Amino acid sequence: MLLGGCIETRIIRPESDWPRLRDFADAPRDPDRPQAGRRGQAWAIELKRFEGRERLAEAYKFADLVRREGQIGDVWFLNRGSDTVVFAGRYHRANDPDAQERLAEIKRAKVEGKRPFRKAKIVEVDRRGGQRGEYDLAQFSGYRTLVVAAFDREFGSDFRAAAERYAAELRTQHADHEIGFEVYYYHGPNQSLVSAGLFTQADFVSVNGVDRYGPAIRELQLVFAHSLRNGEKVPVPTPPDAESVFEPTVIVRVP
Repeated sequence: MLLGGCIETRIIRPESDWPRLRDFADAPRDPDRPQAGRRGQAWAIELKRFEGRERLAEAYKFADLVRREGQIGDVWFLNRGSDTVVFAGRYHRANDPDAQERLAEIKRAKVEGKRPFRKAKIVEVDRRGGQRGEYDLAQFSGYRTLVVAAFDREFGSDFRAAAERYAAELRTQHADHEIGFEVYYYHGPNQSLVSAGLFTQADFVSVNGVDRYGPAIRELQLVFAHSLRNGEKVPVPTPPDAESVFEPTVIVRVP
C-alpha cells in the first residue's frame, strides 16, 4: 500500500465523459508576489476559529465560501488539535504594508450581503500548531490531494529531504502548466509523500450514488498518471503474458 497509514485514502475510479467543472478548491496564490520569498512567514490574517468534532469540515467549507463570495485569495487553515483556524495570507511581520492593506480589504469584503470580517486581525501563527513551510501539506488539513510519489527508509536516511527536493523539482517543471496547480510534501513517521493540487468534495461527481473524480482531478491525473515509490513506478500484479500495469495516482484526504 502506497500510503503506509499516514493519510486516509479514498480510491475512486474516474469516468471520462463528464463536463469540465471550475477548478474550485486550489489555494490561491498572489500572482504579484514572488513565491520563493514566502517561506517561514509567521504572521497571517485570522478570519475565523472553529471548535468541536466537525471543525475541519466546517473550516474548509467556510474557506471555500469566503473565496467564492468574498473574493478573498490565499485562504488556508491550520488544525491545532483543540481548534481549527482559517487564515488569509502569510507575512514576515505584523506591520508589513502589504498585510495592512490586505487587512483593510478583507474588512470591507462581503459574504452573503454582510461584512463578517470587520473584526479580522493580523496574528502570529501559533507555533504550537506546527508552523510549517509554504508547501507542507499538513497545514491543509481536511482537503483532498493527488499523491504522486512516496519516499521511505529504503531510499535512505534522507528520504524526507528527497521528498522536498522532488516536490521542488515538480514545481519548477510544471510552473507554467496551463491548468495551474501546486506541488506539496507530507512527512509521516515512516515515509514522506509528494502530492499535487488541493481539492474538496465539490471536485467529485456523484454517479448512481458513488463519488467519482471530477474533471479537475482527472485533468491533473493526465499530468501525473502513476505513483512513484523511491523514484520508480510501482507495478501492479498481472498475469504472466499481460501488459505491464503500474499503480495509478489516487486522491487522499489530508488528516
